[in-house]
Amino acid sequence: MASRVGRLYHYIGTFLLTSIIIVVSGHYVLELREHLYRTEKVDPRSLAIDTRAYKALYANNPEREEIFEYVLQDRTHFEPYIHFERYPIDTKHVHVDQEGVRKTVKSPKVNAKKVFVMGGSTVWGTGASDGMTIPSFLQHSLGVEYDVYNFGETGYVSTQELNRLLKKLADGDIPDYVIFYDGNNDGYAGAYSPAVPRDPQNLRQEAEAQEKAENDVAYRIVHEWFEPSNYAKLLWRLKERRVRHWDASIADREAMRAKRVVGYYDAHVRQVKALAKEYGFKAYFFWQANMFNPLRKPVSYEKEILETASPVFVESQRQVYYEAKKAFEGRGSEGMYFIADIFNDLSEPVFLDWSHTSMEGNKIVADKMFDSMKQEMRR
Repeated sequence: MASRVGRLYHYIGTFLLTSIIIVVSGHYVLELREHLYRTEKVDPRSLAIDTRAYKALYANNPEREEIFEYVLQDRTHFEPYIHFERYPIDTKHVHVDQEGVRKTVKSPKVNAKKVFVMGGSTVWGTGASDGMTIPSFLQHSLGVEYDVYNFGETGYVSTQELNRLLKKLADGDIPDYVIFYDGNNDGYAGAYSPAVPRDPQNLRQEAEAQEKAENDVAYRIVHEWFEPSNYAKLLWRLKERRVRHWDASIADREAMRAKRVVGYYDAHVRQVKALAKEYGFKAYFFWQANMFNPLRKPVSYEKEILETASPVFVESQRQVYYEAKKAFEGRGSEGMYFIADIFNDLSEPVFLDWSHTSMEGNKIVADKMFDSMKQEMRR
């Protein structure tokens, strides 16, 4: 009897030890696979650099890797009301100061008119050097009589931008002009994920996950032990399953959510105008373009991005386009400009991804802003 029990313990011990060896070995085998995967996709000398640096848009740019070096320093910290803000960045092409503000290349005169440009990462300038962001191009067009500030931040929805503006006003930093360049982040958050208007960067889901981690031991074990492993990375490689599950849960209501997104933004316009009247600045609003515009024919690698995107995601953003066009087109006299069709006639690629544009695209947007505002701003 004792020998049987001993053999049983021996088998169990052997099984557990073998299982641990297999699991640990699998973790490192997957790490090697991950390394090989990344090496195939990008220059092996630059594995830490954003892979968008290798898009055809940068084919003739000898400093394309240096432009994206900021990702090695890119971190955010909590900030009340706007939720997050960047720490300072100092690279050859990208500079962010102690207040989380991206550098605008400028040499304004003393007492120049102050211009705040608010928006998400397209305003901030993903993939662009300091001198080739939308605010820097706008500064160049406006000239030394104006002093342009880049208050764009990655992931910001219009509510965060408004809260950032409120903070500046409360500090007594009153601009002469405020320009909002919005649409994609509000459309993504409100119509697709988390499909809740005004929700920034899925913070609601992160808070729910944190609550689960604090109250659920099993969830905490999975979150702390499994998610950092290479097994979790493998599952993220197969994330299409998650996407399909999410798409199924929100499908067939894209038009309703898009209508809410645009309705909230219309309210945002009214709120900013009320502030403008109280504080004495002029406000302008520009509804931005993205690759999912149903009237733009994708070119080159843009076709692959469109074809591999979630159909529900694409449709949600197209519904946002239709609703925004209906609500905002033809309202230039109110300072509201619908420019989502600005790239429709271009025969060359202009997008880094579904939302961000090339440095040439930034100039096109800035020129459109200047043309729209110049008569009133030059008075």
